[in-house]
Amino acid sequence: MSLSGCAKKTRFTVADVAEQVFGDSEHMAAMASATSVTAYRLHSKSNDDGSSDESFLAGYTQSEPVQLSDPQVLFVKQLFRQPTSYDLEAISLCIPNYGILLVFHSQPHDIRVALCLQCDQLAVFAGDRRLNKADLFDPMRPKVVSLAKALFPKDSEIESLP
Repeated sequence: MSLSGCAKKTRFTVADVAEQVFGDSEHMAAMASATSVTAYRLHSKSNDDGSSDESFLAGYTQSEPVQLSDPQVLFVKQLFRQPTSYDLEAISLCIPNYGILLVFHSQPHDIRVALCLQCDQLAVFAGDRRLNKADLFDPMRPKVVSLAKALFPKDSEIESLP
């Protein structure tokens, strides 16, 4: 009896990131070719019954846009392409509360990445369609938090993140 199908994959490729995080290579290429990136601080909004729809971007209000500098754009595009930035085999049972939205401005459409800084989950969207299967960015968390602090220096919640 072979257990090879159950073996943990120890080395992931850029192609794995394209498929599992961005849905396919076309969407990852759109992110990587973005000419600019805009960041928004997200806050969940409550429905009339007190619940919220945090799993979709419509369940959030957005702050004023913050344009990333050219070095920040290059940094985040490289970071999001690296296989070592993700834990592609982990499963999270948390319900994310996205705190930051990065919009990669590209043709034919923008790629939007929502980041939960509480449980290190992300969601990747093209339009309103969620693209990703893998969603944990634990390995790149320190770099994402550092970027968030640079983008939102007056946000006490962001500043208090470890």
